[in-house]
Amino acid sequence: MKKKVEIRRSALKKKIDHLERLWIENALHLELRLHLQETITLYEQLDGFQL
Repeated sequence: MKKKVEIRRSALKKKIDHLERLWIENALHLELRLHLQETITLYEQLDGFQL
């Protein structure tokens, strides 16, 4: 019985670690999207200026 509990804990720990990695990757992806959107907006504003 104790071994089953340890195996389940191990599997749960692996799943939690995997979900944490996905969460971090998603956060980085969203941060990159925001940065790119800001850059595009700035270029659009610059494009509106007539030099």
